[in-house]
Amino acid sequence: MNHLFDCKIGLEKESLRIDKSGRLAQTRHPFLGNPNIDRDFCENQVEIITNPAGSPHDAYLEIKKLHQYVIKELSRQGEYLWLFSNPPYFENDDEIPVAHFTGSLSYKEKYRRYLATKYGKRKMLYSGIHYNFSFGENLFNELFKNSGEKDYFTFVNSLYLHLAKWVVRYSWLIVFLTAASPLFDESFFVNEKDKHLNRYASARCSEIGYNNHFIPVIDYNNLSSYIKSIEHYVENGDIIVPSELYYPVRLKSSSVNSLVTLGETGVNHIELRMLDLNPLSEAGIFEEDIAFIHLLLLYLSNQQDFEFTNEMQTEAVKKMYCASLYDNDGFADEAAAIIDKIKNYFKGSLPEYYEKALTYQSEKIANPEKRYAVKIRKQFGNSFSLKGFELSKQTTDLLTKTSKD
Repeated sequence: MNHLFDCKIGLEKESLRIDKSGRLAQTRHPFLGNPNIDRDFCENQVEIITNPAGSPHDAYLEIKKLHQYVIKELSRQGEYLWLFSNPPYFENDDEIPVAHFTGSLSYKEKYRRYLATKYGKRKMLYSGIHYNFSFGENLFNELFKNSGEKDYFTFVNSLYLHLAKWVVRYSWLIVFLTAASPLFDESFFVNEKDKHLNRYASARCSEIGYNNHFIPVIDYNNLSSYIKSIEHYVENGDIIVPSELYYPVRLKSSSVNSLVTLGETGVNHIELRMLDLNPLSEAGIFEEDIAFIHLLLLYLSNQQDFEFTNEMQTEAVKKMYCASLYDNDGFADEAAAIIDKIKNYFKGSLPEYYEKALTYQSEKIANPEKRYAVKIRKQFGNSFSLKGFELSKQTTDLLTKTSKD
């Protein structure tokens, strides 16, 4: 297939701003008007949004460029970017200001205040990366031509629905290979009995992450049933808007993020929501992980269809929770077997770039010492907030010095 690797990849990366004392910054969002830099839940949580890139390499360069730009700009006002998914030390919820929007955007602020009341402000501090993926147009045209289908709109939606099922089913694998949030500051927990300081490799992807009070189940039979199954949770009063449904995967349209638009214009891309910030990378994510996920999506899109029952969906989410545990080596054999299947699927025809990405994952699987959570716990395990703050300062100092030179 001539256009097999054609794609569009966009990344959304959340990070907290901190001040000179390592505490959550209490200043207003400093990037107003920049389309690539926004806020998420709270005023001190920066969200970097890349433009869609045509390859994993270009996506990496884009997120790295924006990540470093934000760090340099924050240094001008004496602030730093916190580089971890889990927050640093804070005294109380008053240090977590809900993002402030005015005018026609005020509904966004009201919605965030609703979330703060329902789920608590602290969980809103979890920060991570969303991986947005779409197949290239040339690839879609090839696939459609060979499919025998008559309606292009239905074909595209069906392929993304098929892929979404498989990604949810394999969400545990992505978490297992990219988990990077094993540490907490004790201030995160309100009660002594709630402290789970040593249990997780990825706290935000675990059962104590930012989740609904139930495990959603979705109808993947067609786009209409997919939309109706999400609307059911709104009608039932479980959530107030579709975006409140927190799930490893979302299907999205090309413009306004609404189910109405999705139904009218169809699926434009799939969003994966289970990636931690990686403080070991100079971009918050390693290029090898971006490339591997691209390969995984291509592989999964070509697997046989199946009925994704309610029970299977619930088990898939629970399996992701299990993969988020620090003691998760029980997944290693299954993960290695999937890497082998991906290699066999491409039958030795992979470009060297992707071969290296697979080898990189295999090394993490075979040697727990190479997994991010293990490295992070060793490097920052004693005095997480203090050492994390030192890393933020060192990163800023290095970047600002380099730009001056």
